[in-house]
Amino acid sequence: MKWQSSLAGLLAGVAAAQATTIFIASPDTAQTFTYGSVSEHRLFWNGKEGRLYAYLRFCNRPYDSGSEPPAAESFLFALPGIKLDAVSGTFYAETRDGRRVPVAEWRGGWPHRRIVPSEGTLLVIARCGGRASVCLFATDEKTERGWAACSWASINDNWSLQNLVCDLIAKRR
Repeated sequence: MKWQSSLAGLLAGVAAAQATTIFIASPDTAQTFTYGSVSEHRLFWNGKEGRLYAYLRFCNRPYDSGSEPPAAESFLFALPGIKLDAVSGTFYAETRDGRRVPVAEWRGGWPHRRIVPSEGTLLVIARCGGRASVCLFATDEKTERGWAACSWASINDNWSLQNLVCDLIAKRR
């Protein structure tokens, strides 16, 4: 997608010149509710495949009603090229020159063990007319400013009055 390369360039420019920054776009896309919302997101490791996935659940919450019952759909988006260092519990991607950039890590103990994005990792959920995709940006720069302190973000081009109102209401909750 055209927006992926534009966003990659923008975020790469935000990172410091000496930091290592990677960009991974999931090859997977999903068709879901045009005016729906993301109700859940998390990272999932498939040990058999040796692959990290972004799990997303979309719902029709902004427009469910008596005539339109609540509904939800779930999708997995593969994040290729990410490996697990089983000793440290860190997920990382390698640059062309072999440097490791951490992207996520195991946190918590059983039964509440989960995978969380590392500091400096941003997962972007991009939606356009119900079509959804996921991109991962990560830097090895440790900082408290800008996007390096975030973990998930959503971009939605469905700029209708209904979506703007729903976004405002959701942000106040």
